[in-house]
Amino acid sequence: MRRFIRKNPYTFVFGLLSLFMFGVTILFITQALTSEHMNYSFRMIGYGGTFNQRGMGTDRWPISPYWVMQLLGIAGMSVLCTLRRKEVEIRVWQAVLTGILLAIFGFIGAKLLYILENVEKVLDQGLDLGGVSFFGTVFFMPLVIPLIRRILRIHSEDYMDFCTPAGLLMLSFIRIGCFLKGCCHGITIWVDGKPFTYPVQLIECMLDLALLSILLSEKVRNRFRGYLYVLFMGGYGLIRFVLEFFRDTNKDRNLITDLTGWTFGEENSFGPHISDGQMFSVLCILIAVLILLLRGRRKKDNPD
Repeated sequence: MRRFIRKNPYTFVFGLLSLFMFGVTILFITQALTSEHMNYSFRMIGYGGTFNQRGMGTDRWPISPYWVMQLLGIAGMSVLCTLRRKEVEIRVWQAVLTGILLAIFGFIGAKLLYILENVEKVLDQGLDLGGVSFFGTVFFMPLVIPLIRRILRIHSEDYMDFCTPAGLLMLSFIRIGCFLKGCCHGITIWVDGKPFTYPVQLIECMLDLALLSILLSEKVRNRFRGYLYVLFMGGYGLIRFVLEFFRDTNKDRNLITDLTGWTFGEENSFGPHISDGQMFSVLCILIAVLILLLRGRRKKDNPD
């Protein structure tokens, strides 16, 4: 065990954090299901499973808890990159700026996809800092990370692998921010006469940290060198596809139906009822499987 921890310190740390979030999630669910409605031992339980901002007094905070977690996520990325900087032989300032630039370009990618998904709303109400779609970041970063590498004058060929865990750590912070804000929440059901909302933000944070722990293990990094981002896409796509069934998202329409005018359940309809998140999840999984299959074939044809 000591040998494993010595070789995989980040796997151990994030594995523990994932277990901690598992405990928080179980506590949350137990309290929401067994306590008297709005009389919970822990104020975070909120409205049957959705965070109650007024009850926590966050409406008086100088900055919303969502943006606090965003800032902590940027700091977390920079710290993780700094601690791991020797893996790609970069300096401290390059590691810190890596975290900052990943956040900036990641936000741009998420905002671009949000605009595409909500064109009419954006044209009507304009743009603000709110409203993002994380899959925009997922698809945007493979194009941007080489640019960041050039901006920071980093020569390592493993820079994409190096950045992947940092991005996943940021997502974990974002999901806590979503929980604190009360957005991206789950479907609400009624149990014994009181509402219960699936805490999908906490569950995703737990699974994101578990995936992060796996990606940082020495065995995985060595075996899939150069393909860590592909593993992330496949793993995250699977996590989101399953959790979307429990999220309060529109599954009667998606980006394809909006662009084509197709509808569900009628002539010229578009397949099963799935959300944008599930559609992008499937795309991520297919891309990851295809690339890994091609990688396996190349290794078989060129064993050396």
